[in-house]
Parts: sequence; C-alpha cells; structure tokens
Amino acid sequence: MNEKIIIPYGKRKILLKIKRKNLAFISDIANIASVKNEYKEIRNAINNPIESLDIKSLINPNDKIVLIGDDLTRPTPCNIIMRIILKELKEHGVKKDNIKIVIALGTHRPLTISEIYEKYGSIADKIRIINHEFKNKKKLTYLGDTPQGTPIWINNEVLNSDVKIGVGTIMPHNLSGWSGGAKIIQPGVSGEETTAATHLISAKYDPKELLGNVENPMRKEMEEVAKNVGLDMILNVVLNKKGKIVKAFSGDFIKAHREGVKIAEKTYCHRIPKEVDVIIASSHPMDLDYWVAGKAIVSSYLAIKNGGTIILVTPCYEGISAGNVHIEAFKRFGKLSYKEIEEKFKEGKIKDGVAASIMMVLAKIKEKAKILIFSDGLTEEMCKWLGVTKIYNIEKALEACKEYGKDLEIGILKNSEVVLKKKIS
Repeated sequence: MNEKIIIPYGKRKILLKIKRKNLAFISDIANIASVKNEYKEIRNAINNPIESLDIKSLINPNDKIVLIGDDLTRPTPCNIIMRIILKELKEHGVKKDNIKIVIALGTHRPLTISEIYEKYGSIADKIRIINHEFKNKKKLTYLGDTPQGTPIWINNEVLNSDVKIGVGTIMPHNLSGWSGGAKIIQPGVSGEETTAATHLISAKYDPKELLGNVENPMRKEMEEVAKNVGLDMILNVVLNKKGKIVKAFSGDFIKAHREGVKIAEKTYCHRIPKEVDVIIASSHPMDLDYWVAGKAIVSSYLAIKNGGTIILVTPCYEGISAGNVHIEAFKRFGKLSYKEIEEKFKEGKIKDGVAASIMMVLAKIKEKAKILIFSDGLTEEMCKWLGVTKIYNIEKALEACKEYGKDLEIGILKNSEVVLKKKIS
C-alpha cells in the first residue's frame, strides 16, 4: 500500500508515492495558532520589553536611530514590524530624517530596489534603507578583538547611531542554534573577517551540538560581538507554518531572545521514533540558493543513519550562491573532505573563510551520508563541484537504494527549519 505525500518545492508541490511500510516519519513545522491581531501583539511587545528600557525611556527625540532588519532569505514580516516601530518612534518625537534602516545581509548579495519594496513595503518611500556591504572596509569600523580573538568589523551606519534596534525571526539555525537576537549584528552587519571567525568556530563542532541548541560556542561569540557594538534592543517574532506571528518579544538581545526560543522550540522541534536509512528533505522555505538550502541537509543529518542517503529537494533559483558571492570557493573546494578544506584554509589557499566554514560542515555530513539533489537550479556540473549527485526522479532514486533492502526506513522533512530529535525512550 502506497502513501501519497506532498512536499514543497519552491512555489509548487511535488507528489510522492512511498510504500507505507517504509515510511518512518513525516516532519513539519507545528501548526500553532497565530495571534488574532499582529499590530496589537507587536505594540504590546514593544511596550513591555524583557530586561531592558522601553522605547520611550531608551530614546531622545534628537537621537539617530538605526533599525536593522533581514533580507529575503528570512520570513520576518519587516514591512509590518518596521511600520509599527516607526509609528512608535514618531509618537515619541523622533523625526524620520533621524531614522535609517540597514539590511543585515551578512555575506548575502544586496537586495535590489524591487526586493527592498517586497520586503519593507511602502516605508521604503519614507525612510532611507541601506544594504550592508560586508566586503567594503571603507564602510566598516574595526573595534578590536573579542577575548577569543574574533576581529570586530562593523557597519559604520550602525555603529554611528545613538540607538540600535534589531528586528528578526527566531527559527532554527544550523550554526548558531537559533536565528534572532545577536545574529542581526553578527553576521548581519559585520565585516567578512568577523563572520569568518565566528563561523569557523562552529565548523569545529558536530552539527548535532549546534542546531536547535541556543547555548553554543558560536552563539556566545556572536553575543560578544553584539555587546561590543551596543545593540540596545531587539524585536523578534516566532512564526507558524503559514508565516504568521505566534508571539513577539522585545528587549535585551540575550534575555528576550531566550524567551522567544522557548516558544520557537514548540513550533520547530519534532520528536522522531528513530534514525532512518533515507531522508527526503525539502529546502522550503530556504529555496533561494544552495547556501541556504543546505540547512535542510543539516536538519536531515540529525536523523540519518551512518551510511544513509539524504535526498535534498530544492529549486535553488539562484544556483549555489545568490549573486555568486561565494561561488569560487564552492567551485574549487566544495567536494573536498573536512580535513582537506581545513588544511587548504590554513595554507591560505581558501580565502573565503565564511564559505570554508559552510563547506566544512557539509563535508562532515557527507562522511556520514550520501547526498542526492533534485533541483532545477543546480546543474550536474555544479553538483560535481559540491560533491553530491544530481537526480531527475525522486521515486526512481529511492528504487535505486537497494543497499538498504526492502525494509528500508524513510523519513520525510517538509521544512528545512525543523529540528529532528529522537524520542526519549
């Protein structure tokens, strides 16, 4: 008897037929109810910050205010949240000329004008919105090193503002445990050297120690950077399966963030009965490129058996790396082993430290499982660069998994943001 399963593939769906006896689990984001009034929820969060001053006490009317928001790789409803914050600032006497928005791109490509309107809406007509430039040292300031030796390079527009407010979403992240909080500063508005240093910390650890674990070494270093910068307040939201707000949190970038994670865990963490031979993983909603789609591979790693197979289902609209920001590193070194990448970086042959860290994490996973990719956006040549195999039919690929026998166990991951955890026996 076959089970019919629909999984997201970009803007469309794919129907799979899998024998019921082989199906071990289907994982997705929990369908938690959203708030009835998003405006009221956000405004209530702003006026009831956790472990910090409220906006009225935090600002003076003549202060220069920077609002830091994310890009299209994140589902944060910035158009809604920013509009409410701007109204709050106006009510407290801040002039719009003293407010700017910096898009925390990290090391992603800049947003186009149309994408800025898509993400931020009509406020783009009223407030100056700036793309962060992580490679441009003229747009960055060096603040010294953290105790662990991370060089702190920060966007000047952020640094030179009197009040810094970060806006984001709390969802699982394969390196920092969870997004949100200090992540809006590092890597959000940090220089390339800063981001490389924190990411290389994460590459030393097994992904199981990081994904879904908020108290991890990379998170601690990111928070050290944010302390040096002086992030005054965050406004983070937790979203449900439909991208609607479940809860909003504002306040101290550590304390408020941790409260948000408690709610996010109920949304994203899914208990599974066992590790399986094969996982079919949709990259949804991280569909833009392999750089973000790889999150589904890391999620799958938490539930795959040694010698298993991960089938990544992803459109990758912009190929390996949007804007080809990190393409050269992946092209030359993407198929190498963890140790080989580590050595090439130490020798200075890999200049892109951020890409090196991502490639090292994915290389660890490839030591445990084969990776097959179903994708319109990745060519066979690109897949060879990555050390993975391109497939054209998911069900035929399953039929080819003969090494697992007729009783192979299959898991389905419908959303790349789900954290898979084994049930406690």
